[in-house]
Amino acid sequence: MTQGPPVDLGSRPRGDGTSLLGLMWFEWTRGNRAALSVLRRHLGWGGLLRLLPRFLWRQLTTDPFAGLPAGKPLSRRERLTRRQLLPVLILDDLLRSWPGLEPDQALSILEEVVSQSGARFLAWNLPAMSPATWRAMSDGQRRGLVEGLLDRFFNMEAGVVEDGSADLAFDVSGCLFASLTTELGRPHLAPLFCAADSVYFEDPGVPVALSRDTTIARGGSCCSFRLSFKPGAEA
Repeated sequence: MTQGPPVDLGSRPRGDGTSLLGLMWFEWTRGNRAALSVLRRHLGWGGLLRLLPRFLWRQLTTDPFAGLPAGKPLSRRERLTRRQLLPVLILDDLLRSWPGLEPDQALSILEEVVSQSGARFLAWNLPAMSPATWRAMSDGQRRGLVEGLLDRFFNMEAGVVEDGSADLAFDVSGCLFASLTTELGRPHLAPLFCAADSVYFEDPGVPVALSRDTTIARGGSCCSFRLSFKPGAEA
């Protein structure tokens, strides 16, 4: 997996990724900044200045989802997931045709864009919590907290499971990123969003470690999230 610099969590402000306005605010204040930084590093200022007008033009004039079957009105979850996926689809097209970039290079750059901006989305949406606070909660309090947090991530359907090997365990049974990219004939894009989880939880400033044996994007029946406080997290 391609990784950029560690995620700068700063003061870790809490966001609201469950609304369109909240998602737009995240894009303008954090997500776009992370994506532009990655693109400038790989393409240079000249390449970035050539890419941006093409990106904006395609964003205004094309709809990558137009070929999907029309059905019932889109749910809030799918509308928000499509908004997050749209720039990735456009960048996928532009980078694959970028002069001098091999297909694997283009995908590597796109993975870094998605993983860095996605890690910031996690940092924006998740609260900081110490092991002592977590362990002082009752089972019911923990479950209520986690279920509320999981609902903030509109791209997935998930539920808490019992697993004594981790401080917190939940399985994702449905992933809109995986289903939409498959419908669009671009299943290679789904694992890029999984990379954001790894970038976030591997950051030294995050006190929780992630273990995940299976993902839907890689052909599994679920995404098995097992979260445990890192050694020394109490300090």
